[in-house]
Amino acid sequence: MNVGSLLRPLAAGLGLACTLAAQGPVVPSRYATLEGGARTNFPLGLGGPCRAQHVYGRTLFMAPFTTVNVLALRGDGGQNVPAKGPVQLSVAMSTSVADPRALSIQFANNRGTDHRVVFGPTSLSLPALTAGTQPPEPFAVFLPLAQPFAYARALGHLLVEFEVAAQPNAAYPLDATIAVPPLHGSTGTPCQGLTQTVHNGSASPPNQGIGWSIAGAIPGGSAGHLLGIQAFTPPLPLPFGGCPLHQDVVLATVVSVSAAGTARLDYPLVPVLQGNFVRSQWIAIDAALTRMTSSESIRTVFGGNEDVGRVYNLQSLSDPLGTVQAGVVPVVRLD
Repeated sequence: MNVGSLLRPLAAGLGLACTLAAQGPVVPSRYATLEGGARTNFPLGLGGPCRAQHVYGRTLFMAPFTTVNVLALRGDGGQNVPAKGPVQLSVAMSTSVADPRALSIQFANNRGTDHRVVFGPTSLSLPALTAGTQPPEPFAVFLPLAQPFAYARALGHLLVEFEVAAQPNAAYPLDATIAVPPLHGSTGTPCQGLTQTVHNGSASPPNQGIGWSIAGAIPGGSAGHLLGIQAFTPPLPLPFGGCPLHQDVVLATVVSVSAAGTARLDYPLVPVLQGNFVRSQWIAIDAALTRMTSSESIRTVFGGNEDVGRVYNLQSLSDPLGTVQAGVVPVVRLD
């Protein structure tokens, strides 16, 4: 007799930690040691039936194949939450070809052909969540699958769908992802009054783009917008005045400077750029080609939604439609 096959149903019924399987990857992996940044009471922290469908993009998986034996969840950081139960719960999984950032409002449209129930339906008690000394909290809710689910990255995205038939009216906040804001950091200082401003930098709607503008340029002249990756230490002197060049140049675009000494250049962004970075610097020259100035260099880490999304209905299990939200799903561990 396999001891694991006897203990897994017991762990499921009691909501206890399951130590039978080795720890697997945290998805998204950036939150293995970091707090997710958001919390969600969908679907385990409500007071009635609900459905929540979560899609984790293939870009979040390093390994080409992931075998899921246990689905693990963790509480929101810093929260002391009492145990909750009984919760009537089932979980299904499939390989989805739906874009995690643009899911259909119809649950069925997001499911893959291998969609099947992997946990339950069963009644279980959720364990108490105790705030740790420092987030993130440890994984505390373990849902052992009736049969392993084999996920292949090349075939699509991982869909995890919760159906809660009944639950007590009590909060149960889980750690969740959130859109990452763009980050900007400067190298050097403006030379001869040429200042640079970064606009947006999020690779998700509604700010699906990035722009760089300058002020204090020589009116009526020209300006070159430089994009690069590497900072120069020390900077290199430019001709016609010795203003510094703070970075390398991968792409250069020349634009006209207005009579007010301003210029701007915008680029579109795509979600795959989220988390990557670029450096930007402007140089400006007068129409007579006798004077050149330069701005500071700004390193921008692109923000935006993670490659995840969810569809939820907080009132019904039978309604085929839900509300779509990009960028927010519970942080999970796939043991």
